[in-house]
Amino acid sequence: MPVDHNMLVRISQISDGFPHFVHLIGDTMFWNVFDDPEPVKKVDHRHFRAGIKGALSRSDVVLRSNYLKAVQKTKNKLEYEEALWALADTTSYQRQVQEIYDSSYIRIMHNRGGRPIRPRDTVNQRLLSLRGESHGRIVVGHGSGWFSFRENLMRGYVRLRAEDEDVILGRDV
Repeated sequence: MPVDHNMLVRISQISDGFPHFVHLIGDTMFWNVFDDPEPVKKVDHRHFRAGIKGALSRSDVVLRSNYLKAVQKTKNKLEYEEALWALADTTSYQRQVQEIYDSSYIRIMHNRGGRPIRPRDTVNQRLLSLRGESHGRIVVGHGSGWFSFRENLMRGYVRLRAEDEDVILGRDV
């Protein structure tokens, strides 16, 4: 079954090198092809989207609950999600807040349209908060504005959540 090259690249970017996410997306995507009432000659965008949604619903419950704990403890849910998405945008394990803001956050927010772009200090504050117990300690601080995910697998899950919201991450893979 042919799969468009761009879809394969997106799957590799989302998965961040973890076969776990490649398998979840691919398995769900191909079952969707199999269950399609019309004859299918190649995987199309709706099968890919079904693969993303299915991978989210079948993801490890610990990843899902940690993500939800990180972002749903506040009235600023979208701001925390956007900060996480910006952190997950590259393959770098540790990123400096200025680079996160300039290279990722601004682009993400421009592409989201209709969402206000917060100042760098606000994004920094969101990342600092995500280190705390009330947000599940999903992010680790490394001093002087450097951040990373506590668990590398979480970056792939964050990318999967962003993709489900039509936010393209993983641009440097």
